[in-house]
Amino acid sequence: MTATELVEANRKRLQTKLGSLKQSEIVEIVKPIVKGHGMKFPDVNRRWKHQNPKKCLIKWATDYYHVELVKHFDLPKSPLTPTPTIPPSPSVPTPPAFQEKPEPANTSDPLAGIIELVANKVLEKSIRKDQIQEIVADSVKKAIAGQPSEKIVVNTATGYSSKIKTTSKYFKEVLELCTVPAVNVCMTGPAGCGKTELARQVATALGYKFVSVSLTAGVSEGHLTGWLLPVGDSGKFIHVDSPVLKAWMEGNCVILFDEMDAADPNTMLIANQMLANGFMFLAQRHEKPEVHRGENVVILSAMNTFGNGADMLYAGRNQQDGATMDRFEFVEMTHDKTLEAKITPDEALTEWASKIRKNIKKFKLNKNLSTRRLVRYRNLMAANKTLGYLENKFFIGWSADERKKALTEVE
Repeated sequence: MTATELVEANRKRLQTKLGSLKQSEIVEIVKPIVKGHGMKFPDVNRRWKHQNPKKCLIKWATDYYHVELVKHFDLPKSPLTPTPTIPPSPSVPTPPAFQEKPEPANTSDPLAGIIELVANKVLEKSIRKDQIQEIVADSVKKAIAGQPSEKIVVNTATGYSSKIKTTSKYFKEVLELCTVPAVNVCMTGPAGCGKTELARQVATALGYKFVSVSLTAGVSEGHLTGWLLPVGDSGKFIHVDSPVLKAWMEGNCVILFDEMDAADPNTMLIANQMLANGFMFLAQRHEKPEVHRGENVVILSAMNTFGNGADMLYAGRNQQDGATMDRFEFVEMTHDKTLEAKITPDEALTEWASKIRKNIKKFKLNKNLSTRRLVRYRNLMAANKTLGYLENKFFIGWSADERKKALTEVE
């Protein structure tokens, strides 16, 4: 096999290997390589939103970082494998078509070749080539000089923060949904299964600020938008923005509507503007009634029900308006046994919990044994409390028949 044939064979192998992975897994592999070239990793879903993001990412990666990917996957290497071409500055919205050695239009300017390639690429949907070249040249030169250019919003949602060591099995799905523009995610599941902690981990993964509001029935729209308050010695009433509204306007944040199925549905109608629009009008905010949504605002909600109102287990829930529910994509969660085994490694406690839960389901008992409770029991056992002691605590308030059913040996 010639060197050229080997290069092409490796390229096909890379495309096959990357194609078998999830988009987030491809990002985990390629992102360090991109950073190794001193470049910023692109927001995949934003850059190629009108195409197939994963397919475009694979082509982009194999074109520019062929050599490093060959090393990563331990593929046969040829001494004539081309050196990867460094992609343009992230200030340029679309990468140039791959050329192993772009010919510069002006040999006195090393940037001219890249600028020409990008201009031609952008020109496919443009009119004035000279204008495009001028814009690209200015952006590239400013980026290299370390000067500010056009505002670039880098959404790091496709990568994981190294600070996150233990995650729920639902973490990847929620994180991936959060990378898609205009998608709000609602996590539903039993109390204490890790919904709030998962939302916090999403914020950590993105490097965003985390803001949470617990939406009990008594929470008013002011907790979402702000209040008219007398401020200063004169007592003049001015609008004071709520922490939620501030985060929504500033951007780069994760906002959690916790316990959303307990909220007053009329209050949530105010939140509908935040969920679906890029702006909203607040009549009481006399100074500036029109407010705009910032960049990279991720809105999550957590509920124990599907917004259909109270049931036997979750009595303090309200039926939610269909217009609100329509603004969310749902991720149904339950107790993650693998995660629980990591954070509560006591085998006897794990087996006890498994038996109780199976019997709760089998006998249709309106009860819940949460991950949160198991973490608490782990801590109590570390403080020399026995499993028998904890079992008696757990069954306080249960009827004798319910306790008997819950403790039935599982076949």
